[in-house]
Amino acid sequence: TAAELDYFIIMGGADSQFGVALGRAFSEVDENDPNPNGEVADLFASFIAAVDGVLVALVDVGPPSALRGMHTEYVDSLSEFVERRDDILAAVGDAEGANIDEILGSAMEHLGDNIFERIESACQALVDYSFLRDGPRPCTAGG
Repeated sequence: TAAELDYFIIMGGADSQFGVALGRAFSEVDENDPNPNGEVADLFASFIAAVDGVLVALVDVGPPSALRGMHTEYVDSLSEFVERRDDILAAVGDAEGANIDEILGSAMEHLGDNIFERIESACQALVDYSFLRDGPRPCTAGG
């Protein structure tokens, strides 16, 4: 429908802004930093800020009724991620490893559950809905 197309265009625009912010965060990572935990903490702080920016863009989006539940699930998973900022940064501080990739893996283990899987699943539901209707990509699922 026209309302669904409008919704997915708005979602895609918010996702594009998120992608730019995330790209900046990754470009600032120094792989040779002797303190990989600090680099990962900075990366997550930037990532969380980018997610918070997406939430600001999505707070006023009124999805069509067929998409309301999927939209709510996606926004709720993003909100949970931002709300868990302190837990996430503590997990990074507790993470062990010799490089950024090892620190990231260890931090995910320290978190226990995988909030990223919930975000990805919620996004993928929107992507699938749009794809089946030949619509635009509303968000980035997968890493």
